[in-house]
Amino acid sequence: MKKLCALLVLLVGALPCLALEEITINLPNLPQGAKPLEMALIPTGTFMMGLPEIEQDRDSNEGPQHHVTITQLFYIGKYEVTQAQWPAVMGSNPAVIYGLSFSG
Repeated sequence: MKKLCALLVLLVGALPCLALEEITINLPNLPQGAKPLEMALIPTGTFMMGLPEIEQDRDSNEGPQHHVTITQLFYIGKYEVTQAQWPAVMGSNPAVIYGLSFSG
C-alpha cells in the first residue's frame, strides 16, 4: 500500500490538478493485455453524507447524516484493483496462497 500511496502522491504533486478529472496509469510491471489503473480526481469541498432519518427504506447503516469536508485533492481508483494490478504495484499477490492467479 505504501508504494501505491507514494506513486499517487508523486503523480498528484506533478500534475496540474485543476485541469484533470481522470488519469490512466500504465504500471511498468503490468502483464501485457492487463487493464491499467484508471483514477478519478476527487476535488476539495464539503458535502452531506448519509440519508436523513425520514428517508423511506433507509437502512440503519446509511446514517447518521453528516457533513464531510475534503481538504486536499486526491485521486481514487475508478474500479476495483485487479489481480494483475495488485502485484504490479505491491510486488506480490497474496491470492496465490489460495490458488488464484489471474492476468486481468
